[in-house]
Amino acid sequence: MNGYLGPVIERYMDNLLYRLRDKYGDVTLHIMQSNGGTMTAEVAKTHSAHLINSGPAGGAIATAFISRLTGNGMAVGADMGGTTFDISIIDKHLPKTTTWGGVTNYPIKLPMVDLKTIGAGGGSIAWVDEGGALQVGPQSAGSSPGPACYGWGGTLPTVSDANWFSAASTPILPWR
Repeated sequence: MNGYLGPVIERYMDNLLYRLRDKYGDVTLHIMQSNGGTMTAEVAKTHSAHLINSGPAGGAIATAFISRLTGNGMAVGADMGGTTFDISIIDKHLPKTTTWGGVTNYPIKLPMVDLKTIGAGGGSIAWVDEGGALQVGPQSAGSSPGPACYGWGGTLPTVSDANWFSAASTPILPWR
């Protein structure tokens, strides 16, 4: 996985560091890992497999922090990303962890926050298949233009649009 993701992550980190240093001078950038910790952007370039599911892991760490603040030792963390809706279990103010994860059919044996994908994320596009059944994803509106409800030019219906539509008193349907 490092070999596959490494070149992409290295280019991304180099570009991000260049832009940050150009604007702010010499900086040290820390990147979230799938185990809930962080590493520098320089280390991330050669350890890209440690970044898989790092976003939802950050959500689990935030949930654990809130569980400590509220005194609730047990909690369920929920993280709606662009393509997936993931949950984590917090027990005794700590996220459950595992050493078994991966992406589709590619296993990764690294320490990581134990996450379960239970649904489609906010950017997942809704569509009707040939049989007339409603489907959601795996296509995503991405961050640009994003879901139609963002007002950034997206025109396809997404999970975020459905959530917005159900909460809006006077919905506008730009994809009609």
